[in-house]
Amino acid sequence: MIQAPSSASANTVSAAAPANGGTVDSLRPTLQWQDSNDKVFYYEVQVSKDPEFGPTGFLYNELIHGGLSKPPNSYTIPDRYPLEAGVQYYWRVRPRVQG
Repeated sequence: MIQAPSSASANTVSAAAPANGGTVDSLRPTLQWQDSNDKVFYYEVQVSKDPEFGPTGFLYNELIHGGLSKPPNSYTIPDRYPLEAGVQYYWRVRPRVQG
C-alpha cells in the first residue's frame, strides 16, 4: 500500500528561539523553529512590527529551505535589513508547498 505524504500544516510548526515574548541582543537575530512533520522543508518566514502582519509595519518575507539553512530550520535577519533597536517585532513561520 502506498501512503500519501502528510500535508503541510502550520499546526506542526513551533518557535524554538527566541521564545514567544522573548528578547534578543542583536539587530540581526537568528530565528529558529521546529516542525514535528519531517516531510516539510520549505517555509515562509515573516517578521513584522505589526502583530497582525498587516500593512502597518515593515514585513520581512522570505522563502527558506529549512534543511539548507544554518542551523537547520532557521532564518537570520540579513545585514542590509537589520531590526531597529528598542522596537518590538513579531515573527511567524508557515509551511509552503513542498515541491
